[in-house]
Amino acid sequence: MREGARVFVDRWLPALWPACWFWSVPDGGYWATPTAIYQWQDGRCAICAEPWDKGGHWGMVLDHDHKTGLVRGWLCRNCNAAEGHSTVDGRRLNYRNRPPTTILGVCRLYSKRESKTRHVPGPGQLTLGDL
Repeated sequence: MREGARVFVDRWLPALWPACWFWSVPDGGYWATPTAIYQWQDGRCAICAEPWDKGGHWGMVLDHDHKTGLVRGWLCRNCNAAEGHSTVDGRRLNYRNRPPTTILGVCRLYSKRESKTRHVPGPGQLTLGDL
């Protein structure tokens, strides 16, 4: 990498925002279930905004904080694998500080039963019964 580019990357990479920080938050609504959070994310990864069908063979992953046990949001497989190990990429660092559940005002404990959803439906396939 060119020296000038390295300086630029080193300066701005920690300041990047995750994709979910750009999404509008509707007034009202019930966001306490993983399916409702997924619907707000419109089937996109909260960090990189990849759509659910690009999330790898198993689709999206319900991410949670291993220390607190609280759900954070839905991530693609790549971001989920890198999220806990990233110390430079601001999208991942900032995601940890303000994930979708914080944006939506949700406090929900992670459930292994809910996380076993391997093929998450596309946004257009959700029904009111899912919420």
